[in-house]
Amino acid sequence: MRGGFTKKSAQRISRAVISYEQGQRDQPGVRLGSMADDFEPVRLGKTTETWNKGDLADIELYEDGEPGSETISTPTLLKDCVNKFANVAADRWVIVALGPHGAYYLMAAECP
Repeated sequence: MRGGFTKKSAQRISRAVISYEQGQRDQPGVRLGSMADDFEPVRLGKTTETWNKGDLADIELYEDGEPGSETISTPTLLKDCVNKFANVAADRWVIVALGPHGAYYLMAAECP
């Protein structure tokens, strides 16, 4: 027998639809997503010390306040951010973005 739509398949689908239609519809649906959905994808902060290419660093977050007048955030630090690009001096603005394995990677840095 070739694969295809059989009477048994139709009955199974019918049971699933009827079960859904008779269920509690006032409940929120199931949300499917990755663990990364629980994290902000892009973060604004400052380096706490010189951050060399190839190193990890803790970034002090500045995400409170109005755009252009950001203030230090709570929680304060984003730990173990990855730098694959260039050396960054201490106390410089940086943008980091969520990357593989839930780590944050340097995307942009304030020029000297």
